[in-house]
Amino acid sequence: MHVRKKILIRIICYNGEKIKECSMVSIKYLHQVQALLLSGLMSFIMSGAISFINLGLVAGFVGIWLHAWVVAWMIAFPTILLVFPFARKLAMKIASK
Repeated sequence: MHVRKKILIRIICYNGEKIKECSMVSIKYLHQVQALLLSGLMSFIMSGAISFINLGLVAGFVGIWLHAWVVAWMIAFPTILLVFPFARKLAMKIASK
């Protein structure tokens, strides 16, 4: 029987009696998890920076930023899923020389 390797995402759960690691994601989802994290972090930083550049620290800035982030993340995640394979191939060509 072939056992798949798993990536352990360490999330601590408390079920009333004991603390345990409660979430595991199969290695086959590595690219999707990477894309989710990368798109979330990049869109968070970029939407905050661009919102600050365009508006400055106005009243309600955090709400405006978070709205811009959600919209940016909805665009960034599928874009990374589509573009990442091509970017990886290009990076391999550039780095292999």
